[in-house]
Amino acid sequence: MLDLKNNAPSTSESRKGKIFDLQNKDSKNQGVIDLVDLELDFLKHKETKGNLFPIDIYPKAIQEIIIEIHNKQVFPIDYLGSGILSAAATSIGKSYKIEVKKNGWEEKVNLFMVIVGQPGDAKTQALKFCYNPIQIK
Repeated sequence: MLDLKNNAPSTSESRKGKIFDLQNKDSKNQGVIDLVDLELDFLKHKETKGNLFPIDIYPKAIQEIIIEIHNKQVFPIDYLGSGILSAAATSIGKSYKIEVKKNGWEEKVNLFMVIVGQPGDAKTQALKFCYNPIQIK
């Protein structure tokens, strides 16, 4: 079966990793919930429920951009949604602080983002699209 997104073969090794294959062959771990079980549950949930990124947090115009680029460029919605959030946080930068306590304790706000995906999933291209409006040219 070919993965429609990037025409890469979809195998148990590429989908779930070598750990999955090794642990399934080991019968003494039956009845124990481990990281592989959680990963499988997540993948199953993602396939049945669709994309989990809540694009409704954005204004309607941004939602339309995300959906249009997803349809035209086949970038995953979660890559676009998190990339836009990261680009917005980057553009705000150090210009705002949060007052933690009334005694003058202020902290800068930071957002750390990691996009994890298979090779060829268009992670870099999606982030380039999201950061393009704020790039200095």
